[in-house]
Amino acid sequence: MTTDQAVRDPGFSGIVDLYFQRDESALDATRALYGPLIRSVTARYLTDRADREECENDVYLALWNAIPPARPEDPVAFIAQIASRISVDRFRRETRLKRSASRFALCLDELGEAVGEENVENRFEAKVLSESIAGFVRALPERGRFIFISRYYRGAKLGEIARLLGVSRSTVDRELKAMRSQLKEKLEREGIGS
Repeated sequence: MTTDQAVRDPGFSGIVDLYFQRDESALDATRALYGPLIRSVTARYLTDRADREECENDVYLALWNAIPPARPEDPVAFIAQIASRISVDRFRRETRLKRSASRFALCLDELGEAVGEENVENRFEAKVLSESIAGFVRALPERGRFIFISRYYRGAKLGEIARLLGVSRSTVDRELKAMRSQLKEKLEREGIGS
């Protein structure tokens, strides 16, 4: 199959042939055929448009580096897996970055209900408290972990979390209140809470 034929016939096997030929038009063909898939996967994990665009570009680079030697038979699964991995990595990196003071303070105020109002910033940083909270977060179901981390580590707004999950803002608020209550009970049992 010639390069021109592969571009006109956007089947994935033709695109893979372009990758094996190290023909950069493979990237354009991938973007045309699978760009919407990649964008929908990155949007599940990332709210910032620039982050999503950067991840999309990283997906194309990862595909360029993976093919060859890989010759995927299920392009949707292969591309979605790469897009998910890159997006999750970006999400995790972003959660570790320091957030704005006002947003973080608001989130700490909410957590203050569970860990005690007195000097919550200092107590939040204490090793025992952070280990207990980390254990609590690890034990949450996947959806709960996503909501908790989005709100209290990333400082995401309730509406933003709700939009990503496809639920109402009040649903997210209700779930966060339940998690804070569970966290408070856990900390009190461990002698950490107020």
